[in-house]
Amino acid sequence: MADKPTGPFVPQPLPIKGVRGIDPNVFIDKDGQAYLYWSQGNIYGAKLKENMLELASEPKTLGELPTKGLKEGPYLFERKGIYYLTYPHVANKTERLEYATSTSPLGPFTVKGVIMDESPTGCWTNHHSLLQFNNQWYLFYHHNDLSPKFDKNRSVRIDSLSFAADGSIRKVTPTLRGVGLTDARQKIQIDRYSRLSKQGAAIAFLDTANTFRGGKRSSPAAPAGCSTTASRLAPKR
Repeated sequence: MADKPTGPFVPQPLPIKGVRGIDPNVFIDKDGQAYLYWSQGNIYGAKLKENMLELASEPKTLGELPTKGLKEGPYLFERKGIYYLTYPHVANKTERLEYATSTSPLGPFTVKGVIMDESPTGCWTNHHSLLQFNNQWYLFYHHNDLSPKFDKNRSVRIDSLSFAADGSIRKVTPTLRGVGLTDARQKIQIDRYSRLSKQGAAIAFLDTANTFRGGKRSSPAAPAGCSTTASRLAPKR
């Protein structure tokens, strides 16, 4: 623990008593009460004492979640009085991101749906977090983009996330370009030019053994007003 976010941090001699598992997530409610969530086959939650080092309640199994398939990586947040418990779940072959809602931090929860489908490339895990910044919600998650042959090495992705009027989370489809604005006067990476996908274009690595060399556009001709290099797409001036 530390007395400021930047540390220095001092390891505690013992783990929190009564907690056995992985993927801890701490949520602090509007009234200041802190909760700890973790996973170990199921997902568990409990209140934390003010010192943040001891449980203030017995661990509760959040048993309203799916019983079939691995569940882990819980992340809880609150929005407009609704508590969202989000978690990776292996419903089929690999993890997808799902969520359940409640009017209480410890449930009971009702499963609502899928935030992000399984990866089409077969990356087995997908752990995540969600937060709001400047009135926009974002989903942080991971993939094996930088290690396509070994999905235990994971790189971070981010995409925008939104809610429907009834509070449900709209499913997020990876954009492969993340968030933010690209200066139209600058060269941009081919895989960040979203309109190419509508014209049947595809990209491929220049060298699959060294993916950091970049990529190339494989088809078709570049859109009018654009020219290409081996790894970038740039507007003509």
